[in-house]
Amino acid sequence: MDFNWMLFRRNNRILIGIALFTVVFGASNSLKAQDFTKSQNKLKSIFIYNFLKYVEWPKYSSADVVKICLVGEGDIYSELNNLAQTKKIQNRKVQISKIESLSECTSCDLVFINENTQGVKRPGGCNTFIVTDNNFEEGISNINLKYNADGRLGFEINSGLCEDNGYKVSSALKSLAF
Repeated sequence: MDFNWMLFRRNNRILIGIALFTVVFGASNSLKAQDFTKSQNKLKSIFIYNFLKYVEWPKYSSADVVKICLVGEGDIYSELNNLAQTKKIQNRKVQISKIESLSECTSCDLVFINENTQGVKRPGGCNTFIVTDNNFEEGISNINLKYNADGRLGFEINSGLCEDNGYKVSSALKSLAF
């Protein structure tokens, strides 16, 4: 065999090896990012579920179903839906729905606003409990999920808005807020 031909074949094998390594390594990083996002959505859904447990709701005291509504695009829907299939709130079933805007808030017990949703305003007469995702705006959020300086997920409570809307936040939940 010609020396140039052997060198060409060897270089092609090296390039193919590098390409395969890049594809495999890139795919594993993509999977890690997807796993991280899924675990963050699961954690956020657990926070939301616990907010329902540790806030006294004036609105659904006699309803058979607790309705959580989502505004904005995001993958948290499936995590909340999985939780709703296995958990209850004060012996009530949990229903997850998507809504287009806060104008539909009166049919919901809790509204979750995704962090990618901007410019949302609370309509007059909407006393629904609203949880935002790293998107705190005065007068909208009762609770805002956010990350602290260490990257740990937590939340802040707008106690004044909660009281104005008739919600009683437990002292245990208040003590866990940032």
